[in-house]
Amino acid sequence: MSYKIIYFLIILFLESTHAYCQTSGKIIASSTKEPVPYATIFIKNRNIGFHSDSDGNFTIAANILENDSLYVQALGFKTAILRYTKDMSLSVITLDEAPILLQQVTVKKKNKPDFVWKGAKGEHKGFIFGQMGGSILREVALYIPNEDKLEGFLDEVAFYIVRFGQHKTPFRVHVYDVNGDMPGKELLSGNVILAGKRPNKYTTVDISSYNIPFGENGVFISMEWLNLNDKKYFYTIKHYNSKATDTYYGQQIGLSGEFEELYGRVRINNGPWKKMTAGFASPMFRAKISF
Repeated sequence: MSYKIIYFLIILFLESTHAYCQTSGKIIASSTKEPVPYATIFIKNRNIGFHSDSDGNFTIAANILENDSLYVQALGFKTAILRYTKDMSLSVITLDEAPILLQQVTVKKKNKPDFVWKGAKGEHKGFIFGQMGGSILREVALYIPNEDKLEGFLDEVAFYIVRFGQHKTPFRVHVYDVNGDMPGKELLSGNVILAGKRPNKYTTVDISSYNIPFGENGVFISMEWLNLNDKKYFYTIKHYNSKATDTYYGQQIGLSGEFEELYGRVRINNGPWKKMTAGFASPMFRAKISF
């Protein structure tokens, strides 16, 4: 695939990252005072968001305006809604713990369980999809149908990350049940963070300990980009036939045209899910099911 095509695809799916006045701080748990890793800070009325790093540190690379509403969210914690004023300090944000209700399942043991991989199986043909910059919250999901109506559990999920971009950028994994033809309720009760080890390969994680059932309606598996203020996750693209460059962020995933239907879904800034129509292809995600 030529660099011209790659550049054209990137321009379709990305937008530049612009730096503004930065606000930094730390997110901690109220009871333990321990840092909260990879929490989301979303400025709702302006549709921009950022994430804390593995130590709970965050940087908001944008001007915060008077009366902006900041939503701070993390798995296992109550959402904190802060209305910003000029006298407010964001050096430390405290979150209150909330109990996670784990789903109860009955596991029937077999001496030799049967496994099958569902989702993307074809080879990568060159189409890619990525983040829209360092301040947009983006999540992409793939529908994994259960055509045979067999009962099982999710053992592993995998995501194809390409060489273009910064393939080692961390991302968050989600699993959803099916609501109509869109992702519904979150089924993964843990904060599962991955990063690509090698480009042009699947990055795989074992989620069998969460006992997520693979029901008759199937599931959606999802990848959430994390906006981290770390220079090593940014990269530049030179304009074709020009000396100008643009700065972009994060990893790119492979797309596949092997599916008969568009099974990809995307949502921006925690908004509604929509069908993903980029290149009439779906994300190269897959799941290992134990029956």
